[in-house]
Amino acid sequence: MSKYDYAGYFNRIREIERLVVPAQEINWLEQYAKPEKSVDVVLYLGCNVLMTAHLAREVVRVFEALGVSFAAVGGPQFCCGIVHYGHGDRGASTRLTQATVAKFESFGAKEVVMWCPSCNKHFDDVILRELQPNFTITHATAYLAARADRLPFRHEVHRTVALHSHCGRQQQEADAAAGRTLLEAIPGLRVTGLVEDAELDYHCSNVIIEKIGLERFHAIRHRLAEDAAAQGADSIATLYHSCHREWSDMREPALDLRSYISLVSESLGISEIDRYQQYRRSRDVDVTVGAGREAWHSHGLTEEQARALARKHFLKSRYETKGSVDSG
Repeated sequence: MSKYDYAGYFNRIREIERLVVPAQEINWLEQYAKPEKSVDVVLYLGCNVLMTAHLAREVVRVFEALGVSFAAVGGPQFCCGIVHYGHGDRGASTRLTQATVAKFESFGAKEVVMWCPSCNKHFDDVILRELQPNFTITHATAYLAARADRLPFRHEVHRTVALHSHCGRQQQEADAAAGRTLLEAIPGLRVTGLVEDAELDYHCSNVIIEKIGLERFHAIRHRLAEDAAAQGADSIATLYHSCHREWSDMREPALDLRSYISLVSESLGISEIDRYQQYRRSRDVDVTVGAGREAWHSHGLTEEQARALARKHFLKSRYETKGSVDSG
């Protein structure tokens, strides 16, 4: 058993979630219960997206707009096992994986749509080979791009967007192509091209940032943003929630940062507030506590507790805080 702080890892997710989304707005299943009916699709959000919970809410609402028979699940109770696997705790990883796969299969769905790139990778590399579950997996970008003509777009989105993607792996290149197809279906929106760097591996995560160093990551990020501006973009669209987190404090060049799912949601008229980016950019406890009051109050926190969490997670860069790393 490794000495990795798994409790701290998952507590960070829960603590930030309480600052960014009111309890009554959680529109996905976090606590497993035996399904009363079967569905066609399980939308698997993963764990870390709950820190940028507006993205989870938006993708669920997009699926609702499609009229899909689905169940959305996410959070530590549905962990895919990649964190334990990566730290050498293979037995614990296998047990988590088996439990999560069994939960998916209980919904009767033949397809699981993956939101998280880390979960997607772990399923591809390990789970599908070892367990052979009775469902297929598809990344959310591919699933939505194939159904773009069914999305009930209501509003033009007058933006010129560069898509921040990743390269060097077949899955990431497929995600980028599908993401671009989906963005190009949005009325009024123009895609200038991709901004990517192979040094960033398959997503912007703590693993790669710690490998290359924060200064190097910021230099690559700045260069990619300048590339986007040179393409004529006024906005950068992220494919993955991990990238959205790691780009959310960027100030120069002055480009808007939006997830691809947020741009889809904007055109559908179902946008959510990006509290995570607001908090990261402000680094102000008063801003976090004030803007997040409805969220933390709904989770039963006192203002003193909310202030403590705001100081812990948003006052400093997450890489200045020991034990603040994430993998997905």
